[in-house]
Amino acid sequence: MTEKNRSLHERLLMDFSWRFHYGEVEISPLLSHHETYLSGKAGYARGPAGTDFDDSEWQDLDLPHDMVVEQEFDPEENGSQGYKPRGSAWYRRKFKLDQDDRAKVLSLEFDGIGCHCTIWLNGLLVYRNWCGYTGFRVDISDVAKYGDQDNVLALK
Repeated sequence: MTEKNRSLHERLLMDFSWRFHYGEVEISPLLSHHETYLSGKAGYARGPAGTDFDDSEWQDLDLPHDMVVEQEFDPEENGSQGYKPRGSAWYRRKFKLDQDDRAKVLSLEFDGIGCHCTIWLNGLLVYRNWCGYTGFRVDISDVAKYGDQDNVLALK
């Protein structure tokens, strides 16, 4: 690889400034024709996967994070899983991209993430992961926003 090619690849660490919620999040029922219509459209995810969800009351944290480690031991839980409840959780993060990034191939790279993880960007389902031991990459080039617009990344 030449020095010129090496400069085309850039990695940015996104381990900081995440919001976290342990457990399920109740999503209000659809009450109007307009809400029902939008719920079936790409980019209009509801609840924590959506772009307009208020996560201001959620815990602030940095990655890496293991939600199970924080749980109390419970003798009624599965011993093969450390006698700790598993459950589900949500992680959310906002970030901005420069207009100059519009012509680049952009991807999110995960070294490892809990089993059965679903990933949304800007209200769009972009990836499902089924193995917590395998790293993966998600191309977000076609769904990213640029300039002053926030990108909203949500993981369940």
